[in-house]
Amino acid sequence: MVWNDSLACCQQKYTSAEKKPTNSELQKLFITQAKKTEYREWLSEVSAIPLQQSLNDLNRRSAIRQLCVSKRPKACA
Repeated sequence: MVWNDSLACCQQKYTSAEKKPTNSELQKLFITQAKKTEYREWLSEVSAIPLQQSLNDLNRRSAIRQLCVSKRPKACA
């Protein structure tokens, strides 16, 4: 859930030519604040570590994709 929501946010920012949110901004939006909503309050029952790791994985994947596009498009395709 955290991965999907964060990915959608990043895609929307990219489409709008806006700056990509930082990892801490994503954590605030899709973990901390999401736990306070009716539909995401169940996130409070889960350890924060896997939720944060999903954002780290998202950022790592984005960084690898960006590197591949800018440096070696054929090797990463």
